[in-house]
Amino acid sequence: QERKVKGSNGEKNGNGRHHGDSVDSILETRTGSYLELTPDLTRGGVVDPVTGQPLSLDEALRSGLIDAATGEFVDPKTGRRFSLGEAVAKGLIDPQLAETLVSNCGVFDPKSGHITLLEAINKGLFDPKEKTFI
Repeated sequence: QERKVKGSNGEKNGNGRHHGDSVDSILETRTGSYLELTPDLTRGGVVDPVTGQPLSLDEALRSGLIDAATGEFVDPKTGRRFSLGEAVAKGLIDPQLAETLVSNCGVFDPKSGHITLLEAINKGLFDPKEKTFI
């Protein structure tokens, strides 16, 4: 079981979150380790190619710009799909966010081993809006 905390030396406010430092992290209670979420996961790390507006990861997933099943960036104007690397090169996704999405998120799937954050989102194990594992 995991829970979101804000900072590691802050004061708990009763809802599983701590306030103090500015870094969001998730406490993986089985190991006691913190999995840090980059600021780009929670704030504007994706650019909408139509409006040019920055979007959070949750907004990008909900609007279909990022396909969690394939790990691709989808251009809404053309329907063309790009790898996250191509989207980084085009300035559509922050490089640190792209790296976070394809990195091991600390969840172990007995069938496939450790999974990426994008796989955890696709499997419904991570809620990008609440930034918590389910």
